[in-house]
Amino acid sequence: MENHSRIRPNVNILILSPFLTGIRYCVTSFQTGFCWSRSRGARVAQTAVSNPVRDDLSKGVAMAKIFFFLKTLLARTFWRQTIVFLKNYMSSNVMAIHRLRHLGKESHIAPSVKFAHPEHITIGDRSDIGSQTHIYAGRESRITIGSNTLIGPFVFITSDSFSKSKFELTESHSGHQADIAIGNNVRIGAHSVILPGVHVGDNVAIGAGSVVTRDIPGGKIAAGNPAKVIKDL
Repeated sequence: MENHSRIRPNVNILILSPFLTGIRYCVTSFQTGFCWSRSRGARVAQTAVSNPVRDDLSKGVAMAKIFFFLKTLLARTFWRQTIVFLKNYMSSNVMAIHRLRHLGKESHIAPSVKFAHPEHITIGDRSDIGSQTHIYAGRESRITIGSNTLIGPFVFITSDSFSKSKFELTESHSGHQADIAIGNNVRIGAHSVILPGVHVGDNVAIGAGSVVTRDIPGGKIAAGNPAKVIKDL
């Protein structure tokens, strides 16, 4: 019995030794880091005290930034651009959404999306329109987007022709007007362009940066400039 009683403490020590070693290591690391941070802080404080010129320069830079910010805030250009931005945002996004020919249930439109002639644009259920996307219907053409369709950011979809000039928006310079139809469960990658007259079938994936100039049948993957069918989906 005495031999067993002598062995038990040794076994306990063997079991606890890894934990004790770990605790000792943590304490040592903390002390080392604390001492290093204190010494580093002392060096930084000493450097700051010994370099008043650098402090004055930093304050000067900070004051210059504040002055430039206030100057920009009070500039006529800032307010003119802000008013133009708000005007465009209200007319081409907020008010345009309420003027859409149809907007399906649970569809999401990013705040930076822009519409032209929204009364000629139809969006199905549960579709998402990514940020900075422009969807421009024409005065005599329509755009239809199906349900469960995802359109990435910076996509440009237009069924309108190029206007003759800034002051003659209703006159055509080049191109033509034609309806665009995008089916259900379509994926359109970022920075893609879809031009007038294009029909995209259901279950289609269009690669990022594609320029779609002709119809894409359903169940296909298309990409490129001009976009071509690569393979079946």
